[in-house]
Amino acid sequence: MQNKPHTLSGKSWIRTSTAGFEGDCKGEIEWGPIFKNRKDYLLTDIMVAIDKCEYEECLLSFNCYEVRDKKFVNVLNKPIYLRVTPADNGKQLSVTPVESVVLKGKKKYCVTISVVDIKGKGRLSFPANFKSSYARHKVKGKMKKIPGCPMIIVKGHEVEL
Repeated sequence: MQNKPHTLSGKSWIRTSTAGFEGDCKGEIEWGPIFKNRKDYLLTDIMVAIDKCEYEECLLSFNCYEVRDKKFVNVLNKPIYLRVTPADNGKQLSVTPVESVVLKGKKKYCVTISVVDIKGKGRLSFPANFKSSYARHKVKGKMKKIPGCPMIIVKGHEVEL
């Protein structure tokens, strides 16, 4: 029997504004919250609310990293992809990893979101709040800690020994 899912990041966020991607931003920047848990959890869901998609269509990439000495160490073998259109405005969307990923207790993680492909011109915005997060330029490898991010909710089941 599997235990009930726990919210690992995004527990009690209060929306402060919107944040997002604009223009031709295909795959350069990824951004997401930093979190740490006391116990080990099997990653089950990553959820994000779409405030407004002005692109005809865009493809989002979600990734999960362990943060070690200000470096991102990939936890997923492959990113998780999700198509978004204006029909998704105002909805909360969810993705599930196809692989089993255990997030170890007492380690720091960052779940990121990135726009990797777009059709049309526009902007994609998410509800946002004040929460420690990292924004990273994938090509240059530079990252910056910032005080706000999209409201990304991470869920998992406690690993039972």
